Amino acid sequence: MEENEQVAILMRGLRGQNLNDTQFADDNVKLHLVERIQDVSQEIKRVRAQMEENEQVAILMRGLRGQNLNDTQFADDNVKLHLVELTMLGGAR
Repeated sequence: MEENEQVAILMRGLRGQNLNDTQFADDNVKLHLVERIQDVSQEIKRVRAQMEENEQVAILMRGLRGQNLNDTQFADDNVKLHLVELTMLGGAR
């Protein structure tokens, strides 16, 4: 198959035109891809479960997702922050 023909088939495929099974990978390749996707999905589930077992990591992840937050996890309204700038004398660092 020449390059121009491949490009034409690709463009028709992107438009959803004139597609047939001979223009797709064989069933063994499709099956392998499905199995790999399932493997990756299982690994993600395993890692998430492992992260949930570690309380500190679980709290961090829930915080990153914005879950389980309440007012007691923030500074009190009466707390004031002050920016302090210090300058070293004599150019020492």
